[in-house]
Amino acid sequence: MPSPRLVSTDVLEHIADDRRAFAKMVDLLYPGGLLLITVPAGPWLFGYHDEQLGHYRRYTKRTLRQLAEKFCSIERVRYFGFTLVPVCYLYSRRWRKPYPVTEAGDATKSPVKSMILRGLLRFDRLVPLPFGTSLVMKATKP
Repeated sequence: MPSPRLVSTDVLEHIADDRRAFAKMVDLLYPGGLLLITVPAGPWLFGYHDEQLGHYRRYTKRTLRQLAEKFCSIERVRYFGFTLVPVCYLYSRRWRKPYPVTEAGDATKSPVKSMILRGLLRFDRLVPLPFGTSLVMKATKP
């Protein structure tokens, strides 16, 4: 059944044939329907975290656009998570350990870490930067 909008957060990297999966997502939309997608960015960040979660890949703006442009009209592609790149790089690539997300995100367990994380993410949301840990794409079905 067609839909006016579809949201996919961190799904495509888990699918071997991402092109076919993306085409199927677009097929689910009405003409003019909105598609919002997030995927992990930075193939150079691929590491322990990705392996543990069963990721096949990370994307660049170019590779995400190449995947999507045949199937939909791309309105915007933007990196986010710039402020988290050092954490992702150190934990996943260098130390090969899980991200310290649980304790940093819980204000009751670690109020200072939680406050710093919220501040970094707020900055990241307001200031688009040239790379990050993730990509978000807004597109429409022709």
